[in-house]
Amino acid sequence: MNLRSGIKEVIRLSLPKQVRTYYQGVGTILVYHRLTLQEPSYLAFRPNLVLAVHQKNFEEQLIYLSKNYQCLSFNDFYQGIVAGNLPKNAVTLTFDDGYLDNLELALPLLEKYKIPAMIYITINNVETDRLLWWYELEMRIRANSFLSFDWEGGHYEFPLKTVQQKRMVYQTVNYISKNLSNEKQEELLNILAEKMPKQLPCEVKGLSWDNLKQLVSSEMISIGTHTLSHPNLRLCNVEQLHDELLIPRLKLEEFLGRKVDHTSFPFGDREHSMQREMDMAKDLGYLTACTTRIGHVQVEHKDNLFALPRIGIGYKDTISTLRWKLSGAYAMLKQRGKRVITL
Repeated sequence: MNLRSGIKEVIRLSLPKQVRTYYQGVGTILVYHRLTLQEPSYLAFRPNLVLAVHQKNFEEQLIYLSKNYQCLSFNDFYQGIVAGNLPKNAVTLTFDDGYLDNLELALPLLEKYKIPAMIYITINNVETDRLLWWYELEMRIRANSFLSFDWEGGHYEFPLKTVQQKRMVYQTVNYISKNLSNEKQEELLNILAEKMPKQLPCEVKGLSWDNLKQLVSSEMISIGTHTLSHPNLRLCNVEQLHDELLIPRLKLEEFLGRKVDHTSFPFGDREHSMQREMDMAKDLGYLTACTTRIGHVQVEHKDNLFALPRIGIGYKDTISTLRWKLSGAYAMLKQRGKRVITL
C-alpha cells in the first residue's frame, strides 16, 4: 500500500460507522467505461487510459463486490429506490459509451461471477466506425510532432515532441471541444484533422449492431441510452436536446424489441447537464437518468430519479481504492460534506 492509499485507509477507518453509513446512503451506482489488456504507463502519452480498467483489476473488483455487496441489475436497483427496499450494501454496475471490449473483455467476467451490468449506448458509436472524438484526438496527437491552426480569430502553434507537450495540447483541446456545440466541435475537429493528417490506428473500437445483439443475448446485460452523438447537452437547443435523447431510444427499442427505460448524460457533470436536461428525459418517458456527480444514492433520490449520482472507477483503482470509494468517505470529501447530490 502506498502513502496515498494509506492515508485514505486511515481516513476511512477513523470515521465513525454512523458517519460512513450516513454518506453511503441506500446504495451505490458504479460507472465504468471500458476494459483493457494494456498495462498503464505513466511515461507514455495515453490520456484516455483513465477511462479503462485492466481486465485483471476488473475481475478482482468483481470478486470483492460479489463477496461484500448485493450486486443488482439496474432495473432491480431502480425498483428498490422507488419502493424504498434496497437491500443492505446494494450496488449496481454501469458502463458508458458502448465499447467493443464491454463484450469481449467485460461480459465473460460478468457472466462468470453472475453480476449484472447496464451498458449505456451512444448510437452514433454503433452506426459508424468513426472513433469517438477524444480517441481520434489522442491518435492524431500521438502521430504528429507539430500543430499549427487558426480558430475563432486566434492563431495557435504547439510543439508535439515530448509526452508533456502532447498531454498539454490534448488537455487544452479536449476542454475546448467539450464546451462547443456539435457544429462548432465538428468544425474544430475537421481543422485538426487537416493540420494533423497522420493518425495512428486505435485499439479501441465501438460496438456494432451485431455486437450489441451478442451482448443482449446475455441475461447479465441491460441496455440504456447515452444520447445520439455524445454532445454537451447544455449547448443543445431544445430541438437538438429532444433528438439526442429520443432518437437513440427509438432506435434501440426497434432493434431490441423491448422498452428502453434508462439513460445517462454524456460527461454528466454540472457543466453538461442540469434541470432542463433532466426534465426533458422525464418528459420523454425515461424512468431514470444517471449523471457523473460523485455520490451515493440516498432515500431522497426517490424524488430525484433523473439526477442519480455515480462513483467512477478507472485504471488506477485497486481493491483498496474501490473500498475507499464505496466507504462514503470519498463522496463526503469530494462533495465537501454534501450528502444528497442532484444539481
